[in-house]
Amino acid sequence: MRVRSGGLEKKVGAAGGVEPYFLHCNLTDIDALRACLEMAIAKLQTVDVLVNNAANDAREAVEEVSSEFWGQSLTVNLKTQLFAIQVVIPVMQKRGGES
Repeated sequence: MRVRSGGLEKKVGAAGGVEPYFLHCNLTDIDALRACLEMAIAKLQTVDVLVNNAANDAREAVEEVSSEFWGQSLTVNLKTQLFAIQVVIPVMQKRGGES
């Protein structure tokens, strides 16, 4: 897992307000996703909102779709949503949020 943003977080932080925290993660690797979220939770100490909007909009003609292409699309567009939610629900519930 890489932490990189080309210095964007420092530029935004210097403009005022809270310095952003950026993590880069391979969303086809569910264990890496969980680890990335755990790192964010450890640094930020809480989760108020999960913006779960990562997606892959790659397209193929129906007759050209391979099993690999379909599996990767489902992983990025569906599986990551569920497993990200699983990681943050306990943190949100500790502070009184609903699931």
